[in-house]
Amino acid sequence: MAPKRKNPTKRRKKTDSSEAQDEQLTKSDSKSESRLLKKLWELKQANEDGEDVFFNHFWYLLQHACLISAREPPTERIIQFCCKFAIRADLDRESFTDAEVSQTGPFAVRLFSTALKYHNANNKAVRFRLCQIVNSILTSLGGDAEIDEDLFNKIYSCMLERLKDKVPGVRVQAVNTLNRLQDPSDPECPVIKGYLTIMKTDGVAEVRRAAVKAIAVNSKSLLPIIERTRDTNPGVRRAAYEVLVEKISIRAMKISYRMKVLESGLRDRNEGVKQACVSLIKKWVSYYNNDIIKLLTALDVEGKVDLCGEVVTEILNHVHVDSAIECLLSRIENKVIPTDQLTCENVFYWRCIVAHTFTNQPEIYEQIMPTLSEYSQYLKDYVVKASAISSEDYDAHYQASYVIQELIKMAKLADMSDEAGRKNLIAVTKFIICEAEITVQSIERLVELYCLAEVNEQTRIKTVAEIINDIRNPLEGATQFNLNQIESCEKNDPVTMIRCLTMVSGLIQGVKCDVAFDPTLSVLLDDLVMTGVVSHNEIVRHLSIKALGLSCILSKTLAKKYLVLFLQVCQIIIIRKSLSGLKKVLLSLSVLKQWFSTCNIVMQRRRDLPFNRSKKI
Repeated sequence: MAPKRKNPTKRRKKTDSSEAQDEQLTKSDSKSESRLLKKLWELKQANEDGEDVFFNHFWYLLQHACLISAREPPTERIIQFCCKFAIRADLDRESFTDAEVSQTGPFAVRLFSTALKYHNANNKAVRFRLCQIVNSILTSLGGDAEIDEDLFNKIYSCMLERLKDKVPGVRVQAVNTLNRLQDPSDPECPVIKGYLTIMKTDGVAEVRRAAVKAIAVNSKSLLPIIERTRDTNPGVRRAAYEVLVEKISIRAMKISYRMKVLESGLRDRNEGVKQACVSLIKKWVSYYNNDIIKLLTALDVEGKVDLCGEVVTEILNHVHVDSAIECLLSRIENKVIPTDQLTCENVFYWRCIVAHTFTNQPEIYEQIMPTLSEYSQYLKDYVVKASAISSEDYDAHYQASYVIQELIKMAKLADMSDEAGRKNLIAVTKFIICEAEITVQSIERLVELYCLAEVNEQTRIKTVAEIINDIRNPLEGATQFNLNQIESCEKNDPVTMIRCLTMVSGLIQGVKCDVAFDPTLSVLLDDLVMTGVVSHNEIVRHLSIKALGLSCILSKTLAKKYLVLFLQVCQIIIIRKSLSGLKKVLLSLSVLKQWFSTCNIVMQRRRDLPFNRSKKI
């Protein structure tokens, strides 16, 4: 007989009732504690043997709890009960039940002094419990509470000493106790210095975590708190982000600090740390009244494009999408942002929203993205306008270059099924490459865009080759690319070579044919790329090796032909140990893989020959 299935409704009711019972128990415990506190206070008032006798009995009974190291609930409740009584022992009947106590009485001062007298006891449980008692009393006092200066100095010195205790639990209690005794306005505050030392050097994660949560924020502690976002322990990292959310404004951090915090949090493997970073982003969005473009102005959009893209993605996933999109729609006119209002931040955000709505919200996409023909003309107009900017105005020139790259990226998100639009886009890309003064990065993006718009591979190859020929041979009337004749007046200066080699690399990445058997690519390889390999300019050599490596990956014939060259490149790079050289090594390894795959095929064929098969004797 099959067992009966449990009714989930009944189970839920049982859970709800147990939660209600727990809440009732909590309320009853609170009432019982208040009643016991009042009875103990009445017992103190009725005591005829004097204050000393009552305190000695009280301390004698409290010592039993101080000998227990295990943090069990009964022991914890006893400690908390005694501390609550200590700060209320000298109050009158009317103020005894007040939630906050603003001043310590003689009984609490005496308990402080007695606990601090034994703070360096040999028993680690005693040291832990006495630090806990001092911390609990200080925590129970109100925000405006005052204590005697001599008592303050005594607590100060004793707890600073306990920061160096060999027991982690004691150090945690000392950290928590000193929380209210630190002075953020004092650059030489010993408490903050002790916290900084613990955050950096303590080997126990729980102690570092306590120091991160307790330390006050000032000019000296801000950077160490940010550095804890890269701590080895996820609990400490999460605590650091919680402190950033609770205590630190975005305006208090430099842009480099903000980017460092975002990079560490959004790319953290621990989900709890990542969610804490998302909470920080939400706080920043709220600070700018949900204007994401204003938030982006506080980040490094130009230098950290991918990271800022991750930030926008998290905002769209965790903030109301309608308000995020409304931030862009308020700046859109006729489906575009006017060219005179384009900035690095708003064009970046525009591209992110277009990418987000391209598949998720097509109705919004149509409001913020014009037709391909209209967008092509829009791109051309901005490039022409940007070309008029003086190169001496570095900031404006740099911003225009960045905006052009973002507009080119966004063009890839347009509707490429529009035949007329694709033709207009092809014409615009050819015009910009040939006529406009743009950066190498923009040229690389444009070649990728052209390869996407032009579906015919041979047409792509021929067109790019003609453009390269026109750039290197600026002769009037030269309209065709001659495969059999290389002009003697070719321009081989570094600027021209970098421009042309960038186009070749972008072109090769978009083709599928064997480079060795395509006549146009072969001429480009022999004339342009091999010329760059022996150039004295390091950037030209780097781009030439990149183009040659991409060609070898597509062609086994070329991989075998230039194997020795790539081995020499690897040898030079190992000697120089440069980062750009590492990329060349990785490219060389790809070529070697292609070459070895060819060798394996040849060796396998040789093994299969009849006269190479072994015979048993």
